[in-house]
Amino acid sequence: SKNIAVPNDISSPEALLRAICAPDILPDEDADSFAYLRQAMFQDLEPKSPYEQLLAEQMVALEWDTVRYRRLRDNLLRDEFREFAVGALCSTSISRVKGLQVNPKFTAQAKDLVAQNSDRRQSALRILEEKQITPSEIMAKAYQNIAKDLEVFERQIAESETRRRKLRDDYERVRGSRPKQVEDA
Repeated sequence: SKNIAVPNDISSPEALLRAICAPDILPDEDADSFAYLRQAMFQDLEPKSPYEQLLAEQMVALEWDTVRYRRLRDNLLRDEFREFAVGALCSTSISRVKGLQVNPKFTAQAKDLVAQNSDRRQSALRILEEKQITPSEIMAKAYQNIAKDLEVFERQIAESETRRRKLRDDYERVRGSRPKQVEDA
């Protein structure tokens, strides 16, 4: 739970809402990315009233949380994939080798399988192909091994998406109840 301390330099109700609703940024996250997400969503939502602004801030925070849950789930699965990939690379079967003494070359090749660099990834994939093992087989084993751990994140993601839809519906209802401006004739 976040302790809400209202900064002394709050210059407007909008700044107060922003301070209250802003999530803590974790070590692997980027405050600029959050600011960009907020700006993009506010540009789309165009909140006018303080209540619309509060709902918009909540939607931004909820979207950030959903992205966070997905990233955490994906990192967990990627790590497990690498563990099984090490086992596949140093033998002819797919097995987990965490905690065992392994040639660092296999660990490096397993990291290459999930690398952003396509040349390194293609090189590691060729090694797997020679062993007649596919990345999908490794991923299936990895997923199976941590399915219960992944359920926690999957549930959080599903709940966040449900909350987001409800919050967006609330926002649209509030927005729809705005007084219509009549143009002078």
